[in-house]
Amino acid sequence: MKKKKLLPYSWGDLNGYYDLLVTKALQETCNGNYLKSIQCIVSAGFLQYNLNRLYKDERLEKLLVDIGKSRYKLNDSIGIQKRYVFYDSFGWDNRGLTQQYLDALNCLPNSEYIFVFEKIDAERSKHIVQTLKNADVKIVELVGDVYSKMDTFYDLLNVYNPNGVFLHLEPWGVLPLIVLSAFPRITKYMINLTDHAFWLGSSLLDYSWEFRNYGCTVSLQKRNLRKEQLLLLPYYPIDSGFEEFKGFPISIEGKVVMFSGGSFYKIYGADNFYLSLVADLLNDNPNLIFIYAGAGDDSIFRLFMKRRGLADRVCLLGLRDDINEIFKRIDIYLGTYPYSGGLMSQYAALHEKPLLVFSSSGNIVEDEVCTKKYATFSFENKEDLLDEAHKLIDNVIYRNERGRFFASLIAGQGDFRKKFRELLEDNQSKCDYVLSTIDYDNYAERYLRAINEGYKGFSVEINILKAIGFSVFYQTPKMFFNLLPYFFEKVISFIKSKFFE
Repeated sequence: MKKKKLLPYSWGDLNGYYDLLVTKALQETCNGNYLKSIQCIVSAGFLQYNLNRLYKDERLEKLLVDIGKSRYKLNDSIGIQKRYVFYDSFGWDNRGLTQQYLDALNCLPNSEYIFVFEKIDAERSKHIVQTLKNADVKIVELVGDVYSKMDTFYDLLNVYNPNGVFLHLEPWGVLPLIVLSAFPRITKYMINLTDHAFWLGSSLLDYSWEFRNYGCTVSLQKRNLRKEQLLLLPYYPIDSGFEEFKGFPISIEGKVVMFSGGSFYKIYGADNFYLSLVADLLNDNPNLIFIYAGAGDDSIFRLFMKRRGLADRVCLLGLRDDINEIFKRIDIYLGTYPYSGGLMSQYAALHEKPLLVFSSSGNIVEDEVCTKKYATFSFENKEDLLDEAHKLIDNVIYRNERGRFFASLIAGQGDFRKKFRELLEDNQSKCDYVLSTIDYDNYAERYLRAINEGYKGFSVEINILKAIGFSVFYQTPKMFFNLLPYFFEKVISFIKSKFFE
């Protein structure tokens, strides 16, 4: 359930916690406690990712280089041309942009690469692993503690001698950045998969692969990257062909199926606008059912629909890896709000499903869907969206026409492969971008509200607690007070497991 903070945080509180983590990371580095410093850097990165008041921190960037210098001998040699390493923090199927870039690399003539998993999840990575095996690509999994993983990666770079490294990282990922600081002649390509948020490594990269105007704007204005460092390459949704449909736990026979998906935090907040919109759609259309797939806390969604008497017409699937098969069986896609989801919108277009998108912050989804030709389709007025929904639900001919229209907007696999090859040849973008108008302060305020309203659970607090230990009790008393319900739940759970099960 939602864990609203007992004592709401101010920006002063959260900025103070962030500076505490950065200061501790600096101190631990000075004392030679690099493992503890790395833990604090990771924690600071995770916290800032959940705040987005900053998009780059020179202090953390310098620490990564300092730790690298302390552990690894500088290698100033020039790597073998068209030999690459692809480093992935997580490597999950249909999450991020791993599969798009691997497909493009596999089609690159006269080249080779090694794929590195920082950590592998056999179930979540099975399609990626199969693709790599089919292409006869060597897979390296880093194992052991932090030092062991970094040392393995360092040795691999020395022996393999690549010309370039592609980085597909969590925003708080640090291991490859520390190691790569010892290889100044290797070209470092960051795949900017979280272009809306803070991430580490902007000072170390040579080029940033961007997928939309929004990301280009943030990289120029907030990460201090130069125009010539940006390689704009809109992505496309992956249909691996490996998926098997896992079914729906609700009958869809004779019904119009509206689908939506993404992490649950994307639909919470904004005075429950999204949840109210779904309820209105269901109340106004008796033959409609609503299905949602995504990770995170679904209790708020369930409780809202139960109170509206709509629980039997709503189906929450959780995290699914058969996303293409789901889209083949639905009729309409509803975009998330207040945080949009570009990849899911792309899947809808790929499968010729009409999109219903509400936006109060410009045409962000258009930037991601319209990669072949541009059209405006987001709604700024709720009533207009509801009117369009009625037309789509009641008229199957119109619904199919709109589905084909959206499919005509999106570029495909062949377009991506071609542009990737061209960009990699001379590292110069062939596509002009248009700077977006971004209200950074308002965007950050959304994240502050999400934390205080409890949509992030206790993840922010637990992350800080792991880094600075129980000194949190006196260094951050408000945070400690807000953690009391978490500790209480843990105690109750322990007692139940010991004495009542």
